[in-house]
Amino acid sequence: MLLVCVLVWFSLVATGLWLLFALREHPHCCSRVTTAVAGKQRIQPARDHSTLVMLAHPHCPCTKASIGELAAIMAHCQGRLTAYVLFIKPEGFSDDWEESDLWQAASRIPGVKVLIDDNGDEARLFHAARSGQTVLYDSQGHLNL
Repeated sequence: MLLVCVLVWFSLVATGLWLLFALREHPHCCSRVTTAVAGKQRIQPARDHSTLVMLAHPHCPCTKASIGELAAIMAHCQGRLTAYVLFIKPEGFSDDWEESDLWQAASRIPGVKVLIDDNGDEARLFHAARSGQTVLYDSQGHLNL
């Protein structure tokens, strides 16, 4: 029985390590993000500076740190960066469900436009995988990696 447990444990560790190294060699899920801001999104890229887009869940506790980092970035950039935070609002939730403390915090950051992402439509266009996922486009609307 001990031998079986050791073999199972070893195979799980080996599989995990293989996946870790295999994923490291392949493009991250975020590389599927549109390389240029297309007309489908509601985002209007700035013409004279970069545009940052953050996709967020209004009740995710981890996104608080992302909003804090965004505030620091915007304070440092002072007008040289336009930022959007898109808060997802699933169908069937109350009218103000997305207006959480994270919404309020993002709304107070100068230069940040906060938008509702009804049913996650925008998140799907950006291939968002998690709350706080952020992309940066240059002044021509091309994705900066």
